[in-house]
Amino acid sequence: MGMRRGLAIFVAALVFFCLWDAPASVVAGLAGVKDWRFSGTWRQGEASRLLTPDRPVFLSWHLNPWSLLGGRIGGQVDLRAGESALAAQVAWQGGRLILSSLCGRLQDDVVVVVSGGTIRGAMEFDVRRLVMENDCLRSANGDIVVRDVSLLVPSPLALGDLVLTLNGKDGKTFLDGRCREEVACRIKGRLDGDGSYRATVLFRPGDGREWDFLRAAGQATENGWLRLEHHGRLGTGCERKKEK
Repeated sequence: MGMRRGLAIFVAALVFFCLWDAPASVVAGLAGVKDWRFSGTWRQGEASRLLTPDRPVFLSWHLNPWSLLGGRIGGQVDLRAGESALAAQVAWQGGRLILSSLCGRLQDDVVVVVSGGTIRGAMEFDVRRLVMENDCLRSANGDIVVRDVSLLVPSPLALGDLVLTLNGKDGKTFLDGRCREEVACRIKGRLDGDGSYRATVLFRPGDGREWDFLRAAGQATENGWLRLEHHGRLGTGCERKKEK
């Protein structure tokens, strides 16, 4: 028994050191990753692809190979596209991906369509921990700031900066948000592990005609605020996996 175990350890160590400097392109090909150009090794390198004909995105990584001895892989990952950049510590084990110290900014406006209106704004991330399992969001903890938010309904309505706080555990992430400047607003919401979400938004409306859409779409509260409810499901693929 001792000889078999020693032989298994020797073979595992031999494979490990043979793969020490394996090119990233070879490892990506074995994993079925396409449409990316790779340089460097699986431990440290960079990959790039075109989002549009004139817009490349770059992914770089510095992984700790010794983490494989514990049955997982971890390290630092950076993503860049134009003036947008994200960085995080990553750890992957058995279908669970954990991002720690996720920070950065999506410089280009993020567009979200909600209840017939379009929300635009640049996003800044300061997320302490985010857990994905089998492509489903299990929990997220931290803060997201959406800068210079505008709501097109259909005329532009400036909301200023929107601050969102995430508090997640046990497959649910609770969201608490508020507008920071021009408009008084509050947001409460919940995102479940299957990708479904529900949010309540409260606005203190102004007098201009740009508020007509929200007055028609929302429900007036006793204290003069507008209340909007929205629910749906993110396109995570979680629900499809659960149906199988």
